[in-house]
Amino acid sequence: MVWNPSSLFILMEITDDKLVDNRVNPSDNYWEDDLTEFFIDEDHTPQGHECVTDAYKAFAYHISAVSGDKNNYSNGSKMSFDSPDGINHVIDLGTDCNTNKVMNFDEHVNVKITKNGNKYTWELEFKIFNKNYNQNSLTNTPVTLTANKVMGFAIAYCDDDNGTRENMIDIDFKIFPNPLEKGSLSIELPEGTEQLSIFDVTGKMVYKIQTVENFYNIDQSIFKSKGIYIINLKTGNN
Repeated sequence: MVWNPSSLFILMEITDDKLVDNRVNPSDNYWEDDLTEFFIDEDHTPQGHECVTDAYKAFAYHISAVSGDKNNYSNGSKMSFDSPDGINHVIDLGTDCNTNKVMNFDEHVNVKITKNGNKYTWELEFKIFNKNYNQNSLTNTPVTLTANKVMGFAIAYCDDDNGTRENMIDIDFKIFPNPLEKGSLSIELPEGTEQLSIFDVTGKMVYKIQTVENFYNIDQSIFKSKGIYIINLKTGNN
């Protein structure tokens, strides 16, 4: 995870032995397909998120693991991962609680997925919106991200091999401060984490530990130079 003032960037790998998305219309029971769900609460305020007045107190982006035809939203074909006409649709409830009237948020998230065997690498760019988002307006403006901004954030991968949700794997962790300027980096790990590794952008491992606790302070000295570093978590699920 890295950021600049205009976007939040996520890189992740998912291993899935059977990728399933049999629905032509991306809004048709979207939660029953293989997908990733990103929970983003711009102001980190404890409050509900679902629909009606709670709709945009946070966003729960459901992002399809299989791309559809960007030129035919409701009745298009499934597309290959490298197709220029493919798009991984982004869906969530709006102010209407009827799941047949969900909102499309493709413009909020840029998605690229590459496949290598049963390993899928996701690259995502998020525009962050606050609770004043108006689904009927064409002029919503993303917030500007700043150092030490605190947001609510979680990831879940929904594994649906038989056409219904079988597993929902939560990935909920905290990293602060980001960026790190001095002192130590604090990482609060999700339950079930077995190993924590940190790599620089060349792929060189700079830190590795078999985890026995859920909270670690990592001294700045392991980061030999300023730049982007990648954190890899190994859990019992993946």
